[in-house]
Amino acid sequence: MAPPPSSDTMEVVPSAERIFVRVRVEYGEGSLAYAGHALHFSPDGLFLTGRKLFPEGTSLTLKLVPRGGPEILLSGQVVRARQIFGRLAQVVQQGMAIDLPAPTPAYQSFFSSTIRSYIGRRKHPRLETRLEVQFFHQLQLHHEYTENVSYEGLFIATRCAFEGGTLLDITVIIPELTARLSLQGRVAYVVDKEHTQRWNVTSGIGIQIVDFDESEQKLYRSYVDRLLSFYDQ
Repeated sequence: MAPPPSSDTMEVVPSAERIFVRVRVEYGEGSLAYAGHALHFSPDGLFLTGRKLFPEGTSLTLKLVPRGGPEILLSGQVVRARQIFGRLAQVVQQGMAIDLPAPTPAYQSFFSSTIRSYIGRRKHPRLETRLEVQFFHQLQLHHEYTENVSYEGLFIATRCAFEGGTLLDITVIIPELTARLSLQGRVAYVVDKEHTQRWNVTSGIGIQIVDFDESEQKLYRSYVDRLLSFYDQ
């Protein structure tokens, strides 16, 4: 079984010169006082999520820490800070759009090599969001949460044991839409205890959606589109 995506460098998909990849970042004004994650990159910018947000126009020092790769020092400027309130704060991470006015050769190399390595691997970006899901497994009703979603699937954090290929009837609860959407999904891959310890990732299952009512699928996809707009630069 291929190793799962790590918590410091998640799966990538190119989209109009952006790549959706989760990379650990240290950042701050001058000193690297805070830690967070970059959720997507462009040739001259990135979207950074973390507990500490800085106002528009703030100059920041950043250090990217890709798993298995060299650290990359950068200087950037906040072009937009987005704090999330209300119900949406339960499912979408707040963050900052960062402009990189002078990307370093190391960053350019990281960006181009990441696109070359992962292009064609996945059609649609996986967007980080925490949604409650419900499903029956081994005659028990389970309440779990997603780590990310895409048009075609979702990753559910769970310690339940599954076999690849298992079919599940899943209810996805989207607070913003006051909706409970029912779908059937196939377990595409399993992140088990061994992978959790080896790669420092959350245990769970990657779900490929195989059956969805047309009207509910439209609602689900509209929600994914809205998430994408939040992370868009």
